[in-house]
Amino acid sequence: QSMSVDVPSFEEKKVDGGKNNVVFFKVIFGFIKGNKRWFLEKRYSEFDQLDKSLKDIYPNIPSLPGKTLFKIKDSASIENRRKVLNEYMKVSDIKSNPN
Repeated sequence: QSMSVDVPSFEEKKVDGGKNNVVFFKVIFGFIKGNKRWFLEKRYSEFDQLDKSLKDIYPNIPSLPGKTLFKIKDSASIENRRKVLNEYMKVSDIKSNPN
């Protein structure tokens, strides 16, 4: 059964008792046939960890653009990162054969 992955939006949330704003990307996983869907919120650093883990098993998948030295704060840059993540998740759709 085919699976779909979408990163449709992002949300800034306060963490550490409201001291820091952190961006969470909303991820929707689901099956093309069927009504099962899962909704997750992940930080870019978690995608970065996923990319590193997947590279060990699937060396031919495209690389996720690296993290930046400074925190991205403006909405336009965050939206651009969301688009990159969305494309990454679609292109990196893991097949049953690693190579």
